[in-house]
Amino acid sequence: MNHRFPPGQGRDHVERVFDGLLEKAGGRARYEIADFAPSGSADLDHPLLQSFVSDGLVVRPKQAWTDVARFTQHGVAAANFGPGLTTQAHQQNEYAELPLLLESYERLRVFLEARP
Repeated sequence: MNHRFPPGQGRDHVERVFDGLLEKAGGRARYEIADFAPSGSADLDHPLLQSFVSDGLVVRPKQAWTDVARFTQHGVAAANFGPGLTTQAHQQNEYAELPLLLESYERLRVFLEARP
C-alpha cells in the first residue's frame, strides 16, 4: 500500500493510521513498513523562494513524493518547479508543452542572472 501524508507528519503518524485501520478490522491482519519516504515541506517563507515567486508565479501543492522531501530532511529550502503537466506525469508518451518549457526556462534565467 502506498500511503501519502501531509508535511510535518512522520512515521508515528503512519503507524497510528494503520494501527487504527487494523483495529477497526478486528486485528486480523498485520503490516510491515518496508519503505518510508517522509513528506517534504516547501518553505515558501525562505527569501530565495519568496523572490522566485514574487512576480506572480502561481504556487500550489504537489500531490506526489519528490526530492523536496530529501532536501527538507537536510534543512534545505526547496520547491518543485517545471513545465510538466501533472496529467502527463509518468505515463507512456509523457510530454511537456513547448510554451511551458520556454516560460520555465525564461523564469529561471531571469532569476539566476539576478543573483550575485
